[in-house]
Amino acid sequence: MRRLLNFGPWLLGYRGIPYMSRPTFRHEIISTIFLGVGYGILTPEFCQLFAKKTLKAEPWLVAALMAQLALGFLFGAFLGPYFRRRRRIPYIVGGRLIIAVVMLGIALLPPTRQSRIPYVALLLLPALLGAVIINALSSIWHSNYPSEVRGQIFSRRFIIYMSIAAISIKLAGYALDEWAWAHRLIYSVGAACMVASALAIAKVRVRGERGILRSEKAEPVSPLEGFRLLARDREYARFMAWQFLSGSMVLLTLPAIILMLDDRLGVNYAEGTTALVLVPVAVSLLAAPFLGRLFDTVGIMRLRALGAASWATSKVVLFFGIASRSWPLVLAAFVLVGLGKGSGGLAFHIGHTHFTRPKETQVYMGIHMTLAGLRELTMPFLGVWLYLMPQIGTRLLLIAAAIQFVAAIGFTLSPTPKIQNGEPTHQG
Repeated sequence: MRRLLNFGPWLLGYRGIPYMSRPTFRHEIISTIFLGVGYGILTPEFCQLFAKKTLKAEPWLVAALMAQLALGFLFGAFLGPYFRRRRRIPYIVGGRLIIAVVMLGIALLPPTRQSRIPYVALLLLPALLGAVIINALSSIWHSNYPSEVRGQIFSRRFIIYMSIAAISIKLAGYALDEWAWAHRLIYSVGAACMVASALAIAKVRVRGERGILRSEKAEPVSPLEGFRLLARDREYARFMAWQFLSGSMVLLTLPAIILMLDDRLGVNYAEGTTALVLVPVAVSLLAAPFLGRLFDTVGIMRLRALGAASWATSKVVLFFGIASRSWPLVLAAFVLVGLGKGSGGLAFHIGHTHFTRPKETQVYMGIHMTLAGLRELTMPFLGVWLYLMPQIGTRLLLIAAAIQFVAAIGFTLSPTPKIQNGEPTHQG
């Protein structure tokens, strides 16, 4: 009981946060609360479910909603050198305000099949801007938060964002089951929250930003620098290789799983949002403090091994759940998905900070985004195509699980980067 009473002050208070990092933490938490509503309803799972059930979109359009993230990552990585030499906060604020305008545009669409292509087209812009925002945020976290508490701080932010996003998506699902035009209210509220989030994050000041910008301007970086980096930093290249393999299997199956739940089990919005969002988020939230400490203590490689194994096991359980039409077994699979998502979120947003120094953060994040973009550009379409083949169908889950177990073994056998005085000791 005492732990539960202490959870609120730990989550929203300054316990364990260095004094100099507290202003950033305060403004970012306020921003994250609004972001959970605004950006939460733009999550791929919810957008794919809305496109499939309400707009009656074809399978390739459902896959396209996931592939849009690829274009965003490639966009952010290619323009990384340009953004690298400029202040971060204005791009975050401007990006979120533009996303708010896009959400208002979605609210005006009628809930008919004719809206499916405009809906997918409008969501391309948030995907592009989201990648730029993530890149800028990773640099701010590296500058404003010490490495020894970075994982725990990110875990707090993750808990707040995901809990609010899950509640928002669940309420949106109930509304869509009851009212065909509910998306107008949903996306209008989301737009207002995106504006509030932008105003809150605008108050953040990046520590040492002037010095970092001077250093970046003195050392121009080409878009190809990330690939040269992989040749130079073998430890990071090894991490990226296993990350690419594991992430590819996640993306191979995600759009196909949406189709499986609708085609084979006939789920409604309430059931779909419970399985796809609510259960994974609940598990991710419960595991977030543990995963944050794991990141800070045993390192990124062991954390990713746990995540890849969780994803792989979830696919096996889901295969048998769909085959037997057992809803409890399906939900059990998404419990494991939550553990995989929790570790994956940490790895994507701050995993590269175990390999890089502050002035190189965006270059390392850029190559991570480039490789993520390459797999997201192809894997969703490949997964849908394989699922629609009669010879494969739901067996796609078993194929992906086997490959992901290989990635888990690869992470386990890879050396963990050593951190000393907040900086990596290997030469990248």
